[in-house]
Amino acid sequence: MARDRNEATLLIGQLDRATGLSANILRNFDARAPLSSVLSTARGLAALRGDTETVALIDFMIYGVGQVPGIQVPYSDPAYLKALDRFWSIFSVVDSEKALLAASSNQRNKVLPRELVATAAVSVLEQGDAPTALQPGASAGQFHRWLILKHSHDQTQAALYRAKAWVYQYVFNVSQQAALEKQALSLLGPDYRIVLSSLAVLDTEVGAELRAALDALGSDNPASWALAALGCRSVVLKLGRLLWKSNVPTYNSQLHKRKLTIQADQTGDKEVNKLCAYMDNAAENALQSDKKLLEEADGLLHVVYQVGSKGKGGAESARYSEARKIVVDTFRLVDILVQVTGLTPLVTLPNAQPPS
Repeated sequence: MARDRNEATLLIGQLDRATGLSANILRNFDARAPLSSVLSTARGLAALRGDTETVALIDFMIYGVGQVPGIQVPYSDPAYLKALDRFWSIFSVVDSEKALLAASSNQRNKVLPRELVATAAVSVLEQGDAPTALQPGASAGQFHRWLILKHSHDQTQAALYRAKAWVYQYVFNVSQQAALEKQALSLLGPDYRIVLSSLAVLDTEVGAELRAALDALGSDNPASWALAALGCRSVVLKLGRLLWKSNVPTYNSQLHKRKLTIQADQTGDKEVNKLCAYMDNAAENALQSDKKLLEEADGLLHVVYQVGSKGKGGAESARYSEARKIVVDTFRLVDILVQVTGLTPLVTLPNAQPPS
């Protein structure tokens, strides 16, 4: 327990640091600070989160490609290669000569590929000024050169805008994630590891319900704990409706060693049986390690549904300890399904069982 408390204290310190860095960067963005002025802080944030891909990407932005001193990420490292690929997608620009040629050939609306890459440091790119206006009587050659300079400047500004938008979104996402992790730490005690490792499920089709259950758990009102429990039950029902699209009336479950009635009269039983059948079907050809995960998920499913159903009784119907446990169990359940099945709906049963 002492180890858990020490680890939690350390993590909260890191999360507070991440939150502070994120807030500082976002404030600078809101004040229209240049991108170059926040990159060092953004790099520190990425390093704090252990995000080597983003560290490498921001290094490219700070120093320019091929100019990063004492590079820490090996060139063959997948994180480095992904960062380089993302840098290329952000900073690629259209060849100004080809753009001008297309415009002069009545292909003004033709979409040209971004074939060149602005590889210089962001601070260097930001210093580029727009070309001054042409003087009256400029020659055709001068006008041609001016158009190229203007197009090139516009392309560079567009690349800087894409970079700033990417960094802003990254920092915003980190701030949101850090807030969620801190919430999980404060609410769930030793079980926080399960939820922290499963936070990606908030981006699934049941993410809104999971977030609402976690928020309700943070209240001191027992009625909110009941809502948290009921929300977890709703996740199970929604998963049954989302994942099982087959119209067979029954399913012979290998996990339960019995026939499941898919078209049950009682709504809750129907959705639970659908989700059981979905997991059972996924287990048929799964790896042994995945089968064990699905067996775990099957057990969690029934606990979540049964305890979650207590929430229908309103305040005092679910104790805080019960609500907290099934919130954790529900995160774990959805995480297993994401890992093993990708939450891919089953539309047609491979060996459809005829109506009995």
